[in-house]
Amino acid sequence: QLGAELDKVAHRPAQSPGGEFQVRLDNCDSGELLATAPLPVGAARLTQTVRLRAVSGVHALCFVPATGPRADPIWGLYKVRLVTRAAAENTHD
Repeated sequence: QLGAELDKVAHRPAQSPGGEFQVRLDNCDSGELLATAPLPVGAARLTQTVRLRAVSGVHALCFVPATGPRADPIWGLYKVRLVTRAAAENTHD
């Protein structure tokens, strides 16, 4: 599907067999790693909850896939919801 664009895909090293999504602070490449969410091998859809530590100030969050040298499957995010710890503890979704 990517054709000639495949060479432009950034490949980040994976720490688990299926890879993971990394949550980085302010910069997708060099930003502080706040959390990782493992990606199961063979899954097409999944829902995960990841806890981030509190950081003061205004920052950007970058969600990047780290799947090693392969480009298949290509993971994407449908929705990210940020909630306070208190709200997460009171939610029963």
